[in-house]
Amino acid sequence: MISLTVLFGDRERKSSPIEIAQRAREVVDAALAPTAIPGLRERAQGPYWLSVAMQMNCADEIDSERLLRAISSTCPRRNVSIMGVRRV
Repeated sequence: MISLTVLFGDRERKSSPIEIAQRAREVVDAALAPTAIPGLRERAQGPYWLSVAMQMNCADEIDSERLLRAISSTCPRRNVSIMGVRRV
């Protein structure tokens, strides 16, 4: 089990924490959609939201990499940035 924590933010500092959190949730929901990474939602535990940080347990390193790539590719469309990632 890989624990993945992603911290989201606004590099331009133009958005409120509430706006950042909403856009971050949209990014993660899109990444967890059944068509994005088939079967990931069933294998994962979470996401658990801690302000604008999201924590999720992935089945393995491959799932955590796929999820992070899916989140990263969606962030620019939602005007939110990944400010840090921690894997344990």
